[in-house]
Amino acid sequence: YAAMPGLLDLAATDNIELASAASIAAAALNGFGLTADQTGHVADVLAESAARTNATVSSLGNAFRYIAPVAHATGISMEETAAAVGILSDAGISGTKAGTSLRGMLSRLAKPTEKSAELMAALGFNAYDSNGKMKSLSGIIGNLQTSMSGLTEQEKQNALVTMFGQEALSGLLVLMEAGPQSIDELTNSYLGCEGAA
Repeated sequence: YAAMPGLLDLAATDNIELASAASIAAAALNGFGLTADQTGHVADVLAESAARTNATVSSLGNAFRYIAPVAHATGISMEETAAAVGILSDAGISGTKAGTSLRGMLSRLAKPTEKSAELMAALGFNAYDSNGKMKSLSGIIGNLQTSMSGLTEQEKQNALVTMFGQEALSGLLVLMEAGPQSIDELTNSYLGCEGAA
């Protein structure tokens, strides 16, 4: 009952069946550890993202199925995750591909290989703050840009594959090209998008 108004708005936003809207909302709610009474906000974020980027509500839902639990575990908000998925969608990486690319990136940061950790240290890249908490996506991308500023394009790509794996490469390149400011701008727009759905 608490979720129903948000689910109805979500279904109307993308002209999808209520069952599909419920499945998409459930992926976001469960994945990000949210409660049923936050369904309205989830619907607003998905609707706003669909309006501002090439992502659709359905493709966002598909991406969230893959990235939401990992993003939540590493402290990345639903709004910032939606911003990253939207930016990837603008570059033609949408749905499950966007979700798996972001999941691969965060997973490798959470548990880097020995070779990856050595390279991160050599470049002066650190995805965690002084308290051991993972930085925001925009903070990670900004730190990557700074630490790789002296590398050639080939060296950047080699370093990214070593640190994050092949699966995350295309998504990382898109986010690095967009930059942290674009991620922050979209994220902030989702934080204040009440009523968008």
